Amino acid sequence: MHHHLVREIADDNYALDVISGDPVLVTSPLMVGEPGSEWEGSLIFTKEYLLSLVELGLKHQLLNLQELKTTGSRAGHGA
Repeated sequence: MHHHLVREIADDNYALDVISGDPVLVTSPLMVGEPGSEWEGSLIFTKEYLLSLVELGLKHQLLNLQELKTTGSRAGHGA
């Protein structure tokens, strides 16, 4: 059971930084499997949260649309 699933990344709940020369988006690990659950300690991502990550990646130019198209094409042809 999960008490609270985060669906979006709020404007004040992330930071941009550069780590080892790579631009990164830093978020709080709010969605972790609860103690005693099957997913204890695992990070849990909802569809909305993943889309929010992609949106912020595009907004801050960490990703570009061509990269997403290429990734989507690979995923569509994968196993």
